[in-house]
Amino acid sequence: MHNTQSPQFVPDSVGDRRYLRGMPTFTTAQCGQHGHPEFTLTLRRELPAAPERTLIEYFEHAVQNGARFQPGQTIGFASQLLRLVQRPDGTLGLEELTDAPGEQWEEHVDHALSEIQRQVWISDSLPWEVDFPRPDSAVLVSECFFDAYTAVLTRVSSDDVAGFSGWMLSCADKHEHGERKAIPLRAVAAIRPFCSQFLALPDGVVVVTQPPGTATVFFEGDEALPAVDSYLDKLNKRT
Repeated sequence: MHNTQSPQFVPDSVGDRRYLRGMPTFTTAQCGQHGHPEFTLTLRRELPAAPERTLIEYFEHAVQNGARFQPGQTIGFASQLLRLVQRPDGTLGLEELTDAPGEQWEEHVDHALSEIQRQVWISDSLPWEVDFPRPDSAVLVSECFFDAYTAVLTRVSSDDVAGFSGWMLSCADKHEHGERKAIPLRAVAAIRPFCSQFLALPDGVVVVTQPPGTATVFFEGDEALPAVDSYLDKLNKRT
């Protein structure tokens, strides 16, 4: 297993809703009573199932248990890397890395929360608990993966390899895949967005994806069928 925060998405409302620059923001409500600044989460778009509540609860519980956070600090939350920033209103904002133009930090968290949400939905579709890789870990990628019609994602144990997520990405063609190169875990979402939602499945899994957006999952050689009417089941039937 991989030692990162494993959020559970909860239905109850947490935090206060406000708006900033036309974008929805959410603020914690319980950190000030512990002598700590509140946190403000900014979204560029609303997300289904309100996953921002899980991140708000994470910070409120951490502060309640004695944790202290500072501007400039990076936080590994599930499979995503976030950075704290001081806001003019005295609260701590949250930034995520963007890819265009170039890699830079921007104050919003909707991409990170959407990635976590999809990964949880995929795991909930199958008979395993979510197993988030470390957000600062790497994946090993064959050159053929980038343009492959059918992509193959394989997760092996990474316990003995520091900084490795366990994920190896290639194509389904029968040829020498060549030497794999290491790329950051977060780069998968930019290269092949459909594939990144499978990255919280456990060791021993092989995922085969095809356009326009279907996936077959195998575990230790046997096909693992998603639960009926689950997210993955509907995803495969949508095409």
